[in-house]
Amino acid sequence: MRNILYALAAVATALPLSGENPAETKEESPQLLNRRGIEHFFAGRITESLKDWDRVVKMVPQQAPHHWQRGIALYYAGRFKEGVKQFEIHQTVNGTDVENAVWHFICAVQTEGGSIQKAQAAMYPYAGDR
Repeated sequence: MRNILYALAAVATALPLSGENPAETKEESPQLLNRRGIEHFFAGRITESLKDWDRVVKMVPQQAPHHWQRGIALYYAGRFKEGVKQFEIHQTVNGTDVENAVWHFICAVQTEGGSIQKAQAAMYPYAGDR
């Protein structure tokens, strides 16, 4: 999985986002904040990555369901309840992602009052990864 994350980070930082003109990227644009969040994440600066990604979600709320990376960072930050919510909304746009279901499960187990049994009961169906 680590190799997949590294590959995604490389692609995300190398290519412009849809509709973005790299010559016109503003210092605090969602695109820049997203890329900087990725850089922070892979450098182990989880708090900083979440600050950037939380700003992206506030600036472009319709992108929130697609931001599975934020869910992983929430897990590492110990913000498990928010991680559960992030993975649940990601499920609405990517119902075949097995890894999303796993991250959702481990966040649910770690929430206050959480348990393996409760997390199993809260598991959502998925069609299987492609």
